[in-house]
Amino acid sequence: EPVALTARIYYRSNRSDLDVSLLCDVLEQAGVIENDRQIYQLVVEKQVDRRNPRVVLMLRTTLFWCSLLSEVST
Repeated sequence: EPVALTARIYYRSNRSDLDVSLLCDVLEQAGVIENDRQIYQLVVEKQVDRRNPRVVLMLRTTLFWCSLLSEVST
């Protein structure tokens, strides 16, 4: 099932590169999604929080969005 992933990644410092591939792999290995190829939409934001580095994410299904697009483009 296609999903949309929105992630806000809080790093301890500004020195880290924004890399979402590890997050996608973890979601797959944890069984949250079957395969990271299910991610059809990806919105990622990098933030710095020295005291509390973390990842805040939202997953939602995009079936309605995909079927709407296919109907509009025909």
